Amino acid sequence: MSIQEGTIGATILATVKNTDGSPRDISNATVKKFVFRKPDGSKMSVDVPFFTNGQDGKLLFTTAQVSDTQPAGNWRLQSYHEQPGFRGLSKVGTFWVLRNLFEDTP
Repeated sequence: MSIQEGTIGATILATVKNTDGSPRDISNATVKKFVFRKPDGSKMSVDVPFFTNGQDGKLLFTTAQVSDTQPAGNWRLQSYHEQPGFRGLSKVGTFWVLRNLFEDTP
């Protein structure tokens, strides 16, 4: 997956999975976050909603400001959630934020 740097309205969808690779039912999760490690080493953490109802393990983030996709480079992502009997992070996923040809709209 890749996103253009500075894009507002881009969606990032991730699925929380069990150790066997099946989607984890997180419908009873009381805390749901995405934690991003940007290419410059800084961290961004955002609260995220279910994509549907949580039974499919899917969480969604929609970028709302230019800084949500800056700087360009290889980004790392983990989901964090808390539900009865579990509190922790998913495995790490990666995606690219691509540099634009111009800093401002031409």
